[in-house]
Amino acid sequence: MKLNSQFTITKRYKLMTPEAERFNGWAAMLGFV
Repeated sequence: MKLNSQFTITKRYKLMTPEAERFNGWAAMLGFV
């Protein structure tokens, strides 16, 4: 459930700022990817 929310947030973040790549890396570190 939470993964779905984070995924949506990441997708929106990508459309907002290029810093999304940084967030993606952080999520991967948590093992979310």
